[in-house]
Amino acid sequence: MPGGRRNRLGCDPGCPFLEHRFFKLKDFVDDLHVSGLGVGNHERRGAAATGGLDNLARKAQMKEFSSPLPQEDYVRLLLAANEKLVADAAQARDGAGEANDPETQDLMIARITLHQKTIWMLKSFLKG
Repeated sequence: MPGGRRNRLGCDPGCPFLEHRFFKLKDFVDDLHVSGLGVGNHERRGAAATGGLDNLARKAQMKEFSSPLPQEDYVRLLLAANEKLVADAAQARDGAGEANDPETQDLMIARITLHQKTIWMLKSFLKG
């Protein structure tokens, strides 16, 4: 990746793939905030509606990337982050199922699908 200013994901502004995923993630955080991660379940309400992407990342124990790094290192870090997101979303999906919360289950299934596609693309990139 060329040097210069990078966004929170460690890519140059204008990196279409990563920018698209970043905005999808921001939309997802908004959806979680609106839904309260199960509006009918008061113990869990607000569990994910923690005040934005920074707080959600902290609660999920996601580490911010250092920069600059070689492009392949960024891709490997994104791969690991997406694999963690799939595992976390699967736990949330299962918890929502046990709590009889189909809306949150659907939200998590959509996230799992998106991150699985991202994992496939990142692995394809690394295989080159």
